[in-house]
Order: sequence, then C-alpha cells, then structure tokens
Amino acid sequence: MKERVLVLGAGYAGVMAALRTAKQTVGRAEVTLVSAEETFCERIRLHQLAAGALLAKHSLLSLLAGQAVTFRQGLVRELRPAAGEVVIDQERVGYDRLIYALGSRTEVSRVPGVREHAYTLDAGSAQRLAQQLPQVAGRGGHLLVVGGGLTGIEAATELAEAFPTLRVTLLSQGEVAATLSAPGRAYVRAALARHRVQLREHIMVSALEAGMAQLGSVGTSSHEELPFEVCLWAGGFAGLPLGAEAGLAVNDRQQILVDPWLRAVGQAAIYVAGDAAAVTEAVGAPVLMTCKTALPLGAHAADNVARAIYQKPEQRFGFGDTGSCISLGRHDGIIQTARRDGTPTTTVFTGRVGAWLKERVCRFTVAMLRAEKMAWWSYRWRSAPVPRAAVAGRRGSHLTA
Repeated sequence: MKERVLVLGAGYAGVMAALRTAKQTVGRAEVTLVSAEETFCERIRLHQLAAGALLAKHSLLSLLAGQAVTFRQGLVRELRPAAGEVVIDQERVGYDRLIYALGSRTEVSRVPGVREHAYTLDAGSAQRLAQQLPQVAGRGGHLLVVGGGLTGIEAATELAEAFPTLRVTLLSQGEVAATLSAPGRAYVRAALARHRVQLREHIMVSALEAGMAQLGSVGTSSHEELPFEVCLWAGGFAGLPLGAEAGLAVNDRQQILVDPWLRAVGQAAIYVAGDAAAVTEAVGAPVLMTCKTALPLGAHAADNVARAIYQKPEQRFGFGDTGSCISLGRHDGIIQTARRDGTPTTTVFTGRVGAWLKERVCRFTVAMLRAEKMAWWSYRWRSAPVPRAAVAGRRGSHLTA
C-alpha cells in the first residue's frame, strides 16, 4: 500500500519538497501539496509589487505538471499529530508522513499598533500598499520603513526610486546591513543616500499610532514622535501558530524545532522545511528565514522522506552559505559573497552588475523548481561538513521509528 505524504505550503520549500518527494518515490507514495492559493508567490519580489510592478504569475498546477503530485487548494486550520491528520478547511485529512512548509509572515504583534497601522511585504498587504503609495507620493508624503535588514533596505530603495516625490525614512534598531562586510555596508549606505532615503540607526519603535511613531534610541531613555503618512513594517518574520497549537516544540518566533534530520522534535513522521524550521543543532552556516535556505531545506526534507519510505538511513542536513543578494532599485544592487560558514568576505559585486546578478538569482529559484521535475536533474546546494560525532552516531537514534 502506498504511503500518504502530505506537503503543507506551496512556497519555495513546499513546492521543492513535493516535486522531489514524488520523483523519488514513484510507485511507493501518494504525494499531495496543499496551498491556500492557486498561484506560486515569488516572495523575494514583493518589494517590487509594493512599488506597482506587475509580477509574473506562476500557476501551481503548471509548476507541478508532469510530476505525480496532487494539488489541493485549501486552508490548513489544525495539525493533529497524535491522530496523523490535518484539518484542511473543515475536512480531516490523514497522512503517513507530513512535510510542514507553511513558511512565515511578518511579525506584527510585538510592538503595539503595528498590526493596525502598518503595511507589510506579505502579499496581500504589499498589494494594498501599491494602491496607496501613488496618492501619498503625489502630495510629497512621508513613508516610514522600519527594519534595517535586507527586506527593509530593498523596500526603501525600491519605493524611493519608483516614487521620487516620496519622502522615505529607514529606521534600524542596529546598524543597517549589519550582516554585510565593511565594503558592503558602505555601498548600501551610499545607495540609500543616492535615493534620498533618510537613515536613522539604533532607533527602536515602541508603538505605532495612526500617522505617528513613538521612537526611542537604543540603550537610552530618550523619546520622540515621528509623523508619517504610511508605515511599512519590515521588522522580522515569525512562523504560524499551528505548530505550537498542536503541541509541537517551537521557539519564540513560532518556528518548529527540528533535529538535524529536519524532523520536528519528538515527531518521527513530521518533517519541517523553509522558514517554519528552526534547526536545534549546528549544521554549518546559520539557517535563517530566507529563500537561499528554503530550497535546500525543502529538498533535504524530501530526500529523508524518500529514504524513510525505502527504509534507508536518513541523513543530516548541512548548509554552506554563498552570500546575499540585495536589490537597490531596478538598476542597482549588491551581491555580498560569503564563506561556507556564513561570514562575509570582502568581495562584493555592485551597481548594474549587482542588479543583473540579483535578477538572475530571482529567476534561478523558479527555474530550479521547474527543473526538479526532470528525471536527470536533482537540485544541489553548497553543503557543510558533518561533525565527527554525528557521523559516529549516524546509525543510531535518527532512524525513523
């Protein structure tokens, strides 16, 4: 009898996991991909959507075509690990093995007022922001972008370029682009200046009200008010509450804790991939909530599901970094190269070359999903050495029960 493999979520990790599992388990498993939407969202382009760009739409049915994956559109409402089932809309659906890849969303609950008074770069909110910004820019209004990481940087420069009359301020709790090398940080600062983005670092937002942000300097007791017409919140991501509600172990960002084999802690039949996964042991470079880790996580979860179905030893996940790609508007960008352990090198590619490379990377992600359907192709990523202790214990407790 075929095993029922249920993949929840159709982002980068989920689509990769579904395609790869189906390809490796022909005749041994029935693979179903569940998504609330019928199209694939290129999340790494949502700052372009907020700027008014018309993004290409990728039908999930077209991405899955040719592979033995059943697509089911529906909203996942509940996980029931003890019963081996999931509630989709109002129906209980059973599984033998589950790959949870429902991703993350912008964290809006930690600071009072953010949920009510800020936009995010989640798909629906980004679309609404795109409808609002032309009017705000037309009267020379003020856009406040909160978050000095890569998402905030891309949004601030993209929107400043798209709406030249818009006044844009970027707030960062720490140093902007802190994960980049010194040359990389310097280039980002120069790009923000060229786009006339006012940068304020070491600033915390304590609360948002309608049209007003309450600010304080990090490490001091100072307070001020900053008026704005529109606020875009890019202050970090969090997982969905489904894992915690089901009794799975999670961290403070609602990511499900997984072992190095990508199984939810204490759950032999549940694998987690993409932004929803928090690996509990070192696996090489840090595994962050990014597209560059989503594809490897999805692929490796699929590999281990296939190994378990064929009763073969599963393998530890390993991840070696390659760097970061940041767009700075449509004609500028920066590629920050990194060592395998994730530390940045001093080598960066900038300007139009950086923008061109960034666009190639965005296209590469979708191309890799389509390529995974080919029998002769298998997605690979830069891995990391497996610790000696892990090799010694490889035939131990990690084997699926």
